[in-house]
Amino acid sequence: MVLIVVAALWGPANVARLFPARAERPMGEGIPPAGVEFAGTRLLPPVHAAPAGSETYGFSMMQTGTDEPVTFDPCRPIHYVTRTAAAGPGGARLVDEAVAQISAATGLKFVNDGLTDEAPSEQRQAFQPERYGQRWAPVLIAWSDESESPGLAGRVAGLGGGRPWRDTHGRLTYVTGTVWLDTPTLMSGVSAGSSNGARGVIMHELGHVLGAAHVTDPAQLMFGGERTPSRGGPSGPLFAGQLGAGDRAGLAALGKGPCAPGV
Repeated sequence: MVLIVVAALWGPANVARLFPARAERPMGEGIPPAGVEFAGTRLLPPVHAAPAGSETYGFSMMQTGTDEPVTFDPCRPIHYVTRTAAAGPGGARLVDEAVAQISAATGLKFVNDGLTDEAPSEQRQAFQPERYGQRWAPVLIAWSDESESPGLAGRVAGLGGGRPWRDTHGRLTYVTGTVWLDTPTLMSGVSAGSSNGARGVIMHELGHVLGAAHVTDPAQLMFGGERTPSRGGPSGPLFAGQLGAGDRAGLAALGKGPCAPGV
């Protein structure tokens, strides 16, 4: 009754200030302290990309009952680690180059935490204090293969996705993610003298981590259909490691999410 009276007198905004959002704690899972590395304002300026057509970009997940995409918090850095495996130093370099391009397209700050021996897993925990300390686990970018990661079988060169976390007000924020990279497929192109295709795949999967969905336009890096020379094939944006206008519009929007101090 008291809370109902307070809500009626003060309104939702004031109640939210009285009872700030905190990350939900699901049964059996831990969470880090609220607001680790939260800066109070975004770390990099937002990117103002020209709007693109409605079908040239899309989002993987929306806030409940809205058309607002789920995003990372722009007011704290997105940490990432790389497991190079058989890709070696060249794999780490390609990851850093891809991350730099995605950071520039989103206005989100990424921090390289170096190498890790963590194996990729679909059941990866978002909070691993023994390995990464009292914060959300960094985004894991893992060079792998189909023997370890069956999802990379066949013509799949990479997989990626973000991990959203709900707060006590019902809002979702991405807190980490995973990228799987097929080492034999991607490094064969590098060995043949071109790293653009491998870099493009990493950028594509990082797009998924940040909340970008596949699109039907073969002129975009986030194109999700069959790739042939006429439909995003060897001369297309993925193989060139380039962002299309729709990619830039979508990634710029994903970089403009609200700060989330309680998560």
